[in-house]
Amino acid sequence: MATTTLAPVAATTDALAAATTDAPAATTTDAAAAWSGVGWWRSDALCFELFANGDFELSLMSDTPKVQVLGTAKLIPRDAEHLAVKLVVTRIWRARYVSPCRRTAELGRWINSQNALGVAFKRSAGAELTLKRVDDTHIELCGQTCATLKRATPVLAGRWRGAGYDYPDHPAKPWAVGELLELSLDDASTHIWIGQTAGAIDTVDGHVKIRFIDADRFAVTLIAADIAHAFTATRLAGERLNVCGANKRCATLERQFDSYEYDLH
Repeated sequence: MATTTLAPVAATTDALAAATTDAPAATTTDAAAAWSGVGWWRSDALCFELFANGDFELSLMSDTPKVQVLGTAKLIPRDAEHLAVKLVVTRIWRARYVSPCRRTAELGRWINSQNALGVAFKRSAGAELTLKRVDDTHIELCGQTCATLKRATPVLAGRWRGAGYDYPDHPAKPWAVGELLELSLDDASTHIWIGQTAGAIDTVDGHVKIRFIDADRFAVTLIAADIAHAFTATRLAGERLNVCGANKRCATLERQFDSYEYDLH
């Protein structure tokens, strides 16, 4: 990043008119057509997120360190109250961990397996859970053991960056002027990056308001220098985000994982 120019600007988001071509809308899967198990289900210890695009996230919040299992899900109705949840795990993230007195310090990293609900989740392998509807706002999620979860309003957080821009000072491909390169919704750093000429990047810092719309869609308003920049963000399959400005031009961003982050997003 040392050779990348980061120049704060007030309203360069208007330049999104020259951004990448329109990204496809999220597709509806068998999971969305089944009983409305699609949604976000949470307890203090465990979070299970079923997206309309067919992705899932299983977050183990009480584990030390915290762990998140990611992949695809298909919901198969068994009866009026039960769904079989057939999962394919694509990857597993283990967050940063520092033990008391700093005797153990580990950066976040990808791991090959994780046990939860009595089930061994393994990278690139299948697994199956059962989802039981308890009432309109609660489910019971079971493997060999069960957890009762409450429906929660979906949220959008974390950092999302365009493919090929892992190292913006040495990008794998050139960007177009006005292209949206990154959307960061971290609590400590809310900003967007917009590509400019000669490898320069404009950054717009501010604070953000996010509102859940429906089925993986969010309204995102970045407020910078008293100017509100409105976007619509849609979760796509494969941990991607389709971000469209008010001018209807869109960019597809990929989810980022920070080895120095203790929490899960």
